[in-house]
Amino acid sequence: MDPLIREYAARLSIIRIQAREAVRGLDAAALNWTPTPEETNSAAALVHHMWGLERFFIRQVVGGRDIGRDRDAEFAAQAATSEELLRLLDEARKDTEATLEGLRDEQLAEHRDHGGNARTVLDILLYAITHLSEHLGHLELTLQMYRDRATGSC
Repeated sequence: MDPLIREYAARLSIIRIQAREAVRGLDAAALNWTPTPEETNSAAALVHHMWGLERFFIRQVVGGRDIGRDRDAEFAAQAATSEELLRLLDEARKDTEATLEGLRDEQLAEHRDHGGNARTVLDILLYAITHLSEHLGHLELTLQMYRDRATGSC
């Protein structure tokens, strides 16, 4: 893997590792809890969305392989165990590694179609990293609120 691509892959890996640490060992109540009945997401939904987002931008947009994404289903998803979510994060890792392994630094300037807009591979990778980081923050905050609510700290 070329040096720049390795750096982007490492950043994606760090985000996934932090998401894994956030949900590991949690029960269904914690994974499926939402701060409010509307306009917020559970940890399970956020991890499902992170899985779909990473696979969409890396495997589909950058790699050109359709993943058959159902974005609405990501936000409706629930989980019975944290292991389900860990498997999704592992799947995203494998897809990303397989796609980025064949990518070369000079391809970062190439354009890919995204919803009728031509964006460079570099822009797509940076967007994916940024957007996944935002959802990691949402995930951590949601779980902090769950713990605070459960302990009466809030």
